[in-house]
Amino acid sequence: MFSHYITTFLLVSAIADYLYKNDRMQGSDAMSAAIEAGAMYAPRVRQNREYWRFLTAGFVHFSLWHLLMNMYVLFQIGPSLEGGLGHGMFTLLAIGSIVTGNLLQYIGDSRSTVSGGLSSALYGMMGARIVFFARAYGLQNILHSSSMIQTILLNLVMNFLPGVGWRAHIGGLSFGIILTTILVR
Repeated sequence: MFSHYITTFLLVSAIADYLYKNDRMQGSDAMSAAIEAGAMYAPRVRQNREYWRFLTAGFVHFSLWHLLMNMYVLFQIGPSLEGGLGHGMFTLLAIGSIVTGNLLQYIGDSRSTVSGGLSSALYGMMGARIVFFARAYGLQNILHSSSMIQTILLNLVMNFLPGVGWRAHIGGLSFGIILTTILVR
């Protein structure tokens, strides 16, 4: 795991931000604490030019369950992708997916919601895996892979749950597919 130091950095950063957010909740509500911890919040980006939120929102998680689910998925797919892509390309994939996902969330946010989580990076990683699978076995064989279909369907259904930032997921997935298609041979 420690040879995959970008995956480890992402894990540790998300956990540290979660602990920071929980510490900030003393005397404050959860959404205010999340904004303070770096969550995506369009009014702050527009009014205060807090563009760093496009990145920091990827590390803000709203519950222990949210954090644990994202860390589990990262722990499952991060090391193999980092090993296969190399540290530099994996960093570009993760950071690019976070930023692209949060940018799309920002553009489509008419209600000024508070959003965050590492899901945009995870969707970018899933996009990269889809490209690798399609190259290795052919695009048509994705339909014959029960594990790939189950993963895709589960993630599609999850996007219809209340409070899920589907725009960020689509942005991360798109970035992962495009980056891997163009830069990885």
